[in-house]
Order: sequence, then structure tokens, then C-alpha cells
Amino acid sequence: MKPTKRKILNAAMTCFSQRGVAATRLQDIADLAGMSVGNMAYHFPNQVVMLEVIYELYQTRQEELLHDISLSPIFENIDAYLWHAFTLQQEFLFLSLHPLDVLNASPIIAEKWHNHLQWKDLQLELMLRLNEARGALNWDEDIYSVTDLAVLWRRTIDAWPIHRTIEHKKLEDFPAFRNSAWSVLLPLFTPSAALEFQQLQYSRNIVRSAKMIEKR
Repeated sequence: MKPTKRKILNAAMTCFSQRGVAATRLQDIADLAGMSVGNMAYHFPNQVVMLEVIYELYQTRQEELLHDISLSPIFENIDAYLWHAFTLQQEFLFLSLHPLDVLNASPIIAEKWHNHLQWKDLQLELMLRLNEARGALNWDEDIYSVTDLAVLWRRTIDAWPIHRTIEHKKLEDFPAFRNSAWSVLLPLFTPSAALEFQQLQYSRNIVRSAKMIEKR
């Protein structure tokens, strides 16, 4: 993507996150991008086109993340997925904070979003099944279906910014985001999974301590 288009989209995402989609004017985006509305319209004629391009970028990167985790669903890779999902969420924050604005603005996005959620849930089901097969997760099918668990995990992750905003808590708190996501899976741990997760926690603490020492 050309630098000018990227600058416009970055300005649009900032405005959408701060003001909401419905309350953002083309002039707001142009001012932040440092250009005239006319010049900006040469690249993007209206906000709907901007939204559709931004959403396409977001969905593509989401699919890449979920594809990577399905290749090797060990806890270390799941933890890495959570970090990348968190940073992606922060970058495209308005999609989490103002989803109805986006869906109402574009039927094209609404359809793509619906299809993507179905695909995403299937990928998360696969992750759960693979961890069940390797003896890491176990659940009572009479109480929870794998589909219900996948949807619960996806909703916990996707709704993070909205809940944090309502609670007047920091959106940039990755440890809290990570704990929230893992809390869905913790009750499903087998003894071997508990040990794997303990080792993962230990490794993270070692890395965190090393970084703190470097900053001194």
C-alpha cells in the first residue's frame, strides 16, 4: 500500500477510535492526515470505502494469526497468539469499541464479519480439539460442547476493550488481557497441562526479570 493511503487509513483509525465512526467527519481525518479533503478523496472517496479497506486488512491479519496457531497449538504458541491478537486489537481498536457503527455503515463488512466469525470459531474449535487429543484439555461434553467453548473464548478476547472501557480500566494492560483469556481454558486443564502452563509462566517471569534488569 502506498504511504499516502497508509497515512490516511492510520488517521481514520485514530479518529474512529477516539470519536466513533458515526461522529467522525472526513474533515477530521483530513486534518489529522495533514491534507485537504479533496486530496484525500482522490484516494478514498468516502468513509465507507476507508472502512471496507481497513476491515479487509484486519481480517487478513486475523486469519494469518489463527492459521499459525492451528499448526502447533501448544501453550507457548497459544500464548504468542494472545500477544499478537492483543496488539492487533489495539491497532484496530475502533472495530472492538464501535462494532455496530461499522456494521451499520457497510453491508459488505457486515457479511464479511459474520462469515469471519463463523470461520474463526471453527479454527478455535480445532485448537481445542487438538489440545484435547494431546491430553492437555478435557471437558464434559454433556455440560460444554466444543462449539460453546470456542465461542466463549472468542467472545472473551473480542469483548476485552468494551469491558475495560466500561470499567474505566486501562486498555493497554496485556497481562490482564492474557489472564482473562487463559481463565477460560484453566478449568479444562489436565495435570500435564497444568505443569506445561506452570513452566510457561516461569519462562515468562524469567524473560520479564531479564528485561527489567536491562532497563536499570
